Amino acid sequence: MNCEIHNLPPLRCEAFQATECVRALVHTVLFTRALGVVFPVDKECELFDITYVTVGDPSVSRVVELRLVELAAWLDSKTKGKRETHTKVVVSFRESVGDDDDTSTASASSSKSHCWEQWRVPLEILCLPESAESAEQHQGRKEHALEVQDELRGALAHVLQIAGDAKKNIPPVTTNALVSFPFHVAFAHGDSEKHKSATTLGQIKKLITTASPPNMRLV
Repeated sequence: MNCEIHNLPPLRCEAFQATECVRALVHTVLFTRALGVVFPVDKECELFDITYVTVGDPSVSRVVELRLVELAAWLDSKTKGKRETHTKVVVSFRESVGDDDDTSTASASSSKSHCWEQWRVPLEILCLPESAESAEQHQGRKEHALEVQDELRGALAHVLQIAGDAKKNIPPVTTNALVSFPFHVAFAHGDSEKHKSATTLGQIKKLITTASPPNMRLV
Protein backbone atom coordinates (compact mmCIF):
# COMPACT_ATOMS: atom_id res chain seq x y z
CA MET A 1 0.00 0.00 0.00
CA ASN A 2 1.40 3.38 -1.01
CA CYS A 3 1.40 6.44 1.19
CA GLU A 4 -1.25 8.87 -0.02
CA ILE A 5 -0.10 12.47 0.35
CA HIS A 6 -2.51 15.41 0.62
CA ASN A 7 -0.92 18.79 -0.05
CA LEU A 8 -3.01 21.75 1.07
CA PRO A 9 -2.48 25.33 -0.17
CA PRO A 10 -0.17 27.54 1.93
CA LEU A 11 -1.68 29.29 4.93
CA ARG A 12 -0.36 32.83 5.46
CA CYS A 13 -0.50 34.14 9.01
CA GLU A 14 1.47 35.94 11.70
CA ALA A 15 3.53 34.06 14.26
CA PHE A 16 1.05 34.59 17.10
CA GLN A 17 -1.74 33.18 14.90
CA ALA A 18 0.19 30.11 13.75
CA THR A 19 -0.35 27.83 16.74
CA GLU A 20 -4.10 28.46 16.74
CA CYS A 21 -4.29 27.71 13.02
CA VAL A 22 -2.24 24.53 13.38
CA ARG A 23 -4.26 23.40 16.39
CA ALA A 24 -7.52 23.62 14.42
CA LEU A 25 -6.04 21.95 11.35
CA VAL A 26 -4.39 19.05 13.16
CA HIS A 27 -7.43 18.27 15.30
CA THR A 28 -9.64 18.36 12.21
CA VAL A 29 -7.36 15.93 10.36
CA LEU A 30 -7.26 13.59 13.37
CA PHE A 31 -11.03 13.70 13.70
CA THR A 32 -11.53 12.66 10.08
CA ARG A 33 -9.46 9.51 10.70
CA ALA A 34 -11.14 8.56 14.00
CA LEU A 35 -13.26 5.75 12.61
CA GLY A 36 -14.35 4.12 15.87
CA VAL A 37 -16.79 5.27 18.53
CA VAL A 38 -15.83 8.85 19.40
CA PHE A 39 -17.29 11.58 21.56
CA PRO A 40 -16.69 14.70 19.49
CA VAL A 41 -16.04 17.94 21.31
CA ASP A 42 -16.61 21.34 19.71
CA LYS A 43 -13.78 23.81 20.22
CA GLU A 44 -13.83 27.51 19.47
CA CYS A 45 -10.72 29.23 18.15
CA GLU A 46 -9.39 31.85 20.51
CA LEU A 47 -8.41 34.24 17.73
CA PHE A 48 -10.99 33.53 15.04
CA ASP A 49 -14.73 33.09 14.71
CA ILE A 50 -14.28 29.42 13.85
CA THR A 51 -15.39 26.20 15.54
CA TYR A 52 -13.67 22.87 14.93
CA VAL A 53 -14.09 19.36 16.36
CA THR A 54 -11.73 17.17 18.36
CA VAL A 55 -12.02 13.47 19.16
CA GLY A 56 -12.42 14.24 22.86
CA ASP A 57 -9.34 12.28 23.96
CA PRO A 58 -7.08 14.13 26.47
CA SER A 59 -4.05 12.05 25.48
CA VAL A 60 -4.44 13.17 21.86
CA SER A 61 -4.72 16.80 22.93
CA ARG A 62 -1.54 16.48 25.02
CA VAL A 63 0.41 15.21 22.03
CA VAL A 64 -0.85 18.07 19.86
CA GLU A 65 -0.12 20.69 22.52
CA LEU A 66 3.45 19.42 22.97
CA ARG A 67 4.05 19.89 19.26
CA LEU A 68 2.52 23.36 19.39
CA VAL A 69 4.88 24.36 22.20
CA GLU A 70 7.79 23.28 20.01
CA LEU A 71 6.39 25.26 17.08
CA ALA A 72 5.88 28.40 19.19
CA ALA A 73 9.47 28.23 20.48
CA TRP A 74 10.84 27.83 16.97
CA LEU A 75 8.75 30.72 15.66
CA ASP A 76 9.83 32.92 18.55
CA SER A 77 13.48 32.38 17.65
CA LYS A 78 12.97 32.82 13.92
CA THR A 79 10.76 35.91 13.84
CA LYS A 80 12.93 38.08 16.07
CA GLY A 81 13.97 41.20 14.24
CA LYS A 82 10.80 41.03 12.16
CA ARG A 83 12.06 38.25 9.95
CA GLU A 84 9.52 36.36 7.89
CA THR A 85 9.90 32.58 7.69
CA HIS A 86 8.07 29.45 6.65
CA THR A 87 7.49 25.90 7.77
CA LYS A 88 5.27 22.95 6.92
CA VAL A 89 2.87 21.02 9.13
CA VAL A 90 3.05 17.28 8.47
CA VAL A 91 0.52 14.86 9.97
CA SER A 92 1.26 11.19 9.26
CA PHE A 93 -0.78 8.06 9.88
CA ARG A 94 0.50 4.49 9.90
CA GLU A 95 -1.13 1.12 10.30
CA SER A 96 -1.72 -0.28 13.78
CA VAL A 97 0.62 -3.19 14.40
CA GLY A 98 0.67 -5.75 17.16
CA ASP A 99 0.53 -4.13 20.60
CA ASP A 100 0.02 -0.51 19.50
CA ASP A 101 -2.55 0.19 22.21
CA ASP A 102 -1.90 3.90 22.49
CA THR A 103 -2.29 5.20 18.98
CA SER A 104 -1.86 8.81 20.06
CA THR A 105 1.72 8.35 21.24
CA ALA A 106 2.90 5.55 18.95
CA SER A 107 5.56 6.69 16.54
CA ALA A 108 4.52 7.02 12.93
CA SER A 109 8.06 6.16 11.89
CA SER A 110 7.92 2.65 13.37
CA SER A 111 9.80 0.07 11.36
CA LYS A 112 6.98 -2.41 11.94
CA SER A 113 4.57 -0.61 9.64
CA HIS A 114 4.52 2.03 6.98
CA CYS A 115 2.89 5.41 6.63
CA TRP A 116 -0.32 5.07 4.63
CA GLU A 117 -1.42 8.72 4.64
CA GLN A 118 0.22 12.09 5.12
CA TRP A 119 -1.20 15.61 5.29
CA ARG A 120 1.03 18.59 4.48
CA VAL A 121 0.12 22.22 5.12
CA PRO A 122 2.72 24.93 4.34
CA LEU A 123 2.76 27.93 6.68
CA GLU A 124 4.04 31.30 5.52
CA ILE A 125 4.78 33.40 8.60
CA LEU A 126 4.36 37.14 8.00
CA CYS A 127 5.71 39.96 10.13
CA LEU A 128 3.41 42.96 10.36
CA PRO A 129 3.89 46.07 12.56
CA GLU A 130 3.02 45.25 16.17
CA SER A 131 1.67 48.69 17.01
CA ALA A 132 -0.90 50.47 14.92
CA GLU A 133 0.62 53.89 14.30
CA SER A 134 -2.28 55.10 12.24
CA ALA A 135 -5.90 54.33 11.54
CA GLU A 136 -4.86 53.01 8.14
CA GLN A 137 -2.40 50.52 9.66
CA HIS A 138 -4.96 49.44 12.24
CA GLN A 139 -7.48 48.79 9.49
CA GLY A 140 -4.85 46.88 7.52
CA ARG A 141 -4.16 44.53 10.44
CA LYS A 142 -7.88 44.00 10.95
CA GLU A 143 -8.37 43.13 7.31
CA HIS A 144 -5.42 40.74 7.40
CA ALA A 145 -6.87 38.96 10.45
CA LEU A 146 -10.11 38.45 8.53
CA GLU A 147 -8.13 37.10 5.58
CA VAL A 148 -6.39 34.57 7.83
CA GLN A 149 -9.75 33.58 9.28
CA ASP A 150 -11.15 32.99 5.79
CA GLU A 151 -8.07 31.00 4.75
CA LEU A 152 -8.27 28.84 7.85
CA ARG A 153 -11.99 28.22 7.37
CA GLY A 154 -11.32 27.24 3.76
CA ALA A 155 -8.47 24.93 4.80
CA LEU A 156 -10.68 23.13 7.32
CA ALA A 157 -13.38 22.67 4.70
CA HIS A 158 -10.74 21.39 2.28
CA VAL A 159 -9.56 18.81 4.83
CA LEU A 160 -13.10 17.52 5.30
CA GLN A 161 -13.64 17.28 1.56
CA ILE A 162 -10.38 15.41 0.95
CA ALA A 163 -10.98 13.05 3.86
CA GLY A 164 -14.42 12.22 2.55
CA ASP A 165 -13.11 11.48 -0.94
CA ALA A 166 -9.90 9.64 0.00
CA LYS A 167 -11.17 6.44 1.60
CA LYS A 168 -9.80 3.69 -0.63
CA ASN A 169 -6.36 3.78 0.97
CA ILE A 170 -7.57 3.46 4.58
CA PRO A 171 -6.30 0.20 6.14
CA PRO A 172 -8.46 -2.03 8.38
CA VAL A 173 -9.12 -0.71 11.88
CA THR A 174 -7.64 -3.05 14.50
CA THR A 175 -8.00 -1.00 17.67
CA ASN A 176 -10.75 0.33 19.91
CA ALA A 177 -8.89 3.57 20.57
CA LEU A 178 -10.61 6.86 19.76
CA VAL A 179 -7.93 7.60 17.18
CA SER A 180 -7.98 4.58 14.91
CA PHE A 181 -4.37 4.78 13.68
CA PRO A 182 -1.03 5.82 15.22
CA PHE A 183 -0.23 9.36 14.17
CA HIS A 184 2.71 11.73 14.23
CA VAL A 185 2.76 15.53 14.00
CA ALA A 186 5.96 17.12 12.72
CA PHE A 187 7.20 20.37 11.22
CA ALA A 188 9.47 20.68 8.18
CA HIS A 189 11.08 24.02 8.91
CA GLY A 190 12.62 26.21 6.25
CA ASP A 191 16.08 25.92 7.79
CA SER A 192 16.03 22.13 7.74
CA GLU A 193 14.96 22.15 4.09
CA LYS A 194 17.77 24.57 3.18
CA HIS A 195 20.28 22.49 5.13
CA LYS A 196 19.10 19.35 3.35
CA SER A 197 19.43 21.05 -0.05
CA ALA A 198 22.86 22.44 0.83
CA THR A 199 24.03 19.02 2.00
CA THR A 200 22.80 17.36 -1.17
CA LEU A 201 24.48 20.02 -3.32
CA GLY A 202 27.73 19.56 -1.40
CA GLN A 203 27.61 15.83 -1.98
CA ILE A 204 27.06 16.35 -5.70
CA LYS A 205 30.00 18.80 -5.91
CA LYS A 206 32.22 16.35 -4.03
CA LEU A 207 31.20 13.55 -6.38
CA ILE A 208 32.00 15.67 -9.42
CA THR A 209 35.42 16.78 -8.18
CA THR A 210 36.54 13.35 -6.94
CA ALA A 211 35.11 11.11 -9.63
CA SER A 212 37.51 9.80 -12.26
CA PRO A 213 36.76 10.93 -15.81
CA PRO A 214 35.24 8.23 -18.03
CA ASN A 215 37.44 6.50 -20.58
CA MET A 216 36.83 7.76 -24.08
CA ARG A 217 36.25 5.04 -26.62
CA LEU A 218 36.95 5.83 -30.24
CA VAL A 219 34.68 4.15 -32.72
